[in-house]
This record gives sequence, C-alpha cells and structure tokens, in this order.
Amino acid sequence: MEDWDNRQETSFDAGKELIVGREEIKKRMAYSIESMPEKIVILPIYGIGGIGKTTFARLLYNDTELKYYSPVWVYVSPRFDLCKIGNSIISQLSGKENEANNDIELIKRCLTKLLSGKKILIVLDDLWENNAIRLEDLKAMLGPGDSIKTIVLVTTRSE
Repeated sequence: MEDWDNRQETSFDAGKELIVGREEIKKRMAYSIESMPEKIVILPIYGIGGIGKTTFARLLYNDTELKYYSPVWVYVSPRFDLCKIGNSIISQLSGKENEANNDIELIKRCLTKLLSGKKILIVLDDLWENNAIRLEDLKAMLGPGDSIKTIVLVTTRSE
C-alpha cells in the first residue's frame, strides 16, 4: 500500500507532455467552459483509478483557450483538509510561500482578495471527499466573490 504521507499533497507541476487522442474533446470542453455564463463553475472528471482523469485535467490546465485564467493545481489526497487546500491556492496565486494558516475565515478573506477581478482555473486533483457539507464549505471558500470567473476542475473516483 502506498504511503499517503509521502505523496505530493498540495501542488503539481503541469509540464507540457505529448498526449494523444484527446485533442478534440479538450477543445470542446475548453470552449464550453469559457462560454458558460456562471461566475463559478465546478466540473467533475470522474472514473476508476488509472483511466487518465489527471492527464485530461492537465490538458485543460495547459490549454491555450484558457490562457487568460490564473492557473492553480492542488493535489487533495484522501485526507480532505479545507485549510490546506485554501493555503495552497493562496500561495500559488500570490506567488509567495504561505504560512500554514488554520483560520478558515482568514483564508476565505485572503482568497476573496486574491480572486477579485480575475479569471481563475483551479484543478483539485484526487478529491476523495464525499461529505456534501464539507464540499459545500469548499464551494463557499472558492465562491464567486468579485472574481470574473472561477473554474474548478475536480478529478475524483466518486460520481
């Protein structure tokens, strides 16, 4: 069994790779995302392990159709930690290493400032959480505020 404590827990370097066979669906998806009128869009990419959910999310993350979005990649892991997710987003958007902050209200205020007036693309990779209340808390933390648009791609094994 894999040691979850040693896995990358917050961010991912989505380098350019050659991925074959998904170009057309990626283009349609990127176009659809861009044309959605909602200020916050949450899109799940779900399926069994190993089918390419993360790879497809990486394709969208690097897509030129979404180049005007500030990109954020957060590896979530089986241990859902709202503060850790928020801190990772803050450090990536601010470009500064963020102190681990456990005050969710302070994290929300900081995110509201950082998201204001921007288009944001957030990938939450490997989300295992199924608790609807905790997922609503996550949505509230990323909530529309004054952002122009926030897109959240979620890779998960849960439908």
